[in-house]
Amino acid sequence: MKYPRRYRLNRAEGRIYRQSIGGLTPLGREMNVALLYATDPTRAVPYPSATEQEWVALSFLDSERQFGYALLNSGSSNALAEWLAYRQQLRKEGLKLWQVTTRIGFRLSASGDGHRSWYYYTFTAEEGLPSSQLLERLRPQSWELVDPFLDLGDIPKPSLAESIEEIEATSLRLADERTQFLYWE
Repeated sequence: MKYPRRYRLNRAEGRIYRQSIGGLTPLGREMNVALLYATDPTRAVPYPSATEQEWVALSFLDSERQFGYALLNSGSSNALAEWLAYRQQLRKEGLKLWQVTTRIGFRLSASGDGHRSWYYYTFTAEEGLPSSQLLERLRPQSWELVDPFLDLGDIPKPSLAESIEEIEATSLRLADERTQFLYWE
């Protein structure tokens, strides 16, 4: 059994890193994931070197279909606005996070005087993995949907089993809605 991967979404540099025993491995400016769960924004200090601000914890399958965790942070620039808008758009379309592949990236922004720059998150929905592939990867796992090594306070922490049940139930309901049986006698 592989351990979950942990990713850092560095808004100061607009880069994504994967954490490993040897340090941080740079991956580029965007990545595609099948999101499984996202917490609501919560004010916290998730690890000792972090500052108190709004955080969103994500769990997902990365592009190699490995289970992973990442954090989004608000900073002092309301960087979670794009995430909240993306999540609201999916809800309006009647989609669950896991029903699409989410491309997470960055957009450069600068202060009015041009002396400071930083990056905002960007999110784009693309065609998702078939639920059968998601379930195939998730069923043998026992990971938690919120990284257990983070301190995000007293937030709901559903189990992976609950997420699997939801995927199965939604997949069955969608199949029933799309299937029209014709009987020829």
